[in-house]
Amino acid sequence: MSQHIEPDAVCGASGPCALHGRSQGAIAVLCPSDLKPTGSKKDDLSGVPVVGMPSPSANSVRPGVSYFHKTHIIGDKFSGDPVAENLFAGHSRMNLSGMKRCERKMIKQLEAGNSVLYSGQLSYADPSDQRPDAIQMKAFTKAGPLFNARVQNNDQWQQTC
Repeated sequence: MSQHIEPDAVCGASGPCALHGRSQGAIAVLCPSDLKPTGSKKDDLSGVPVVGMPSPSANSVRPGVSYFHKTHIIGDKFSGDPVAENLFAGHSRMNLSGMKRCERKMIKQLEAGNSVLYSGQLSYADPSDQRPDAIQMKAFTKAGPLFNARVQNNDQWQQTC
């Protein structure tokens, strides 16, 4: 099935969704104006409940370093909403390696003035799991597919995208 961005697509249009309290995924048309400037303040997620997040004491590797992040499906750097439907308990290495590599590709497109159609869909190995086992990240520009990558939610550094 071919994916493309319609010329009249609405920038920033997104739809994070949840089922039984767990995030499921989101889709957005990202426009250059959605990209936060480098050095912008990150979202304050301290008051946002995220299913599957361990307690602060159980989540600490050492002061300032945690095993799990409140991970955005539509990233903070793309003005993704800091709401429970757009967040999941993602292993820090998933967030800082596999997802980050894909996000860098979208950043380059947005900095070049191109819009990006992005989809992030979470998968759960078991219906009762509180943490997803992976996220399927897909992105398209007017020129065609940018990436289609499955990023595992584990403690391994990942090379994706």
